[in-house]
Amino acid sequence: MICADDFSHSFATELNKVCEHSPYGARIAAYYSAYRGKQYNFLDTWLCRENGRAVCALSRYYNTVVICGKCSEEIRGFIEMLSPKIIFADAALEIKPKNMIEVSGETMICTHMITDIPILPEGLRCKRLTGEMRQLRKVYDLLREHYYSAGESSMLSLGEFDEYFVDISHLIRHGAADVYAVYDGDRIVSSLSVTARSDTAAVIGNIVTHTQYRRNGLAEYLLAAAVNEICKSGREVFLHREKKISIYEKMKFEVTGNWVIGRAFDGDQIYAFQ
Repeated sequence: MICADDFSHSFATELNKVCEHSPYGARIAAYYSAYRGKQYNFLDTWLCRENGRAVCALSRYYNTVVICGKCSEEIRGFIEMLSPKIIFADAALEIKPKNMIEVSGETMICTHMITDIPILPEGLRCKRLTGEMRQLRKVYDLLREHYYSAGESSMLSLGEFDEYFVDISHLIRHGAADVYAVYDGDRIVSSLSVTARSDTAAVIGNIVTHTQYRRNGLAEYLLAAAVNEICKSGREVFLHREKKISIYEKMKFEVTGNWVIGRAFDGDQIYAFQ
């Protein structure tokens, strides 16, 4: 039985239980914790129960559906009824959306502190951002440049600045996300985002360094700083890798599964996962 959020304490408790120790659950729980208590028309959350026990959580944030837990034909049918533009899930759930372009990769996990931390080059400094617009604009511009160089379809996954700012700043204020940045003077030259955080897990993404500052260990420094802070809180650290990037093995991340994103397409537009 699929049940919608009734804004009760018991629903929140069940949701957090289903979402434990999962990168998909971290995303569902992060948005739920940031927006719960009010009926926003851009966020819906459901639990699927079997024999009175919650076994799956689903979240629809605007046009994106995220699934965590046990899948079933009932859930597949429910997702099809929702007609989302983007679906994000563990590949093991074998959700096969119709008329979607699929992108997949490896899910990686780190559960320990990183001791071999690179040293920042002289003159550079690292800072965890507070959600202030001017600083997040610098991060956005760095990300946009990276996505643009990777191709038009990649750039679409960033969206417009207003959408990016409203989303990430709200999550930061509610303790559900973070952004770390390396500065050269007032210029942000490398950044990393904790895109979602639950009680038991956090997800790292959007790791990017300006082309003029690469091969200086900046991404490794940010990754170590974020991982160590997350691990100190007792959470597991996840990331989703599309390409084989050796930095993660160097930092002792291990492959724990595979992820898949289904993106609908409309004419020449491919809907973007953010």
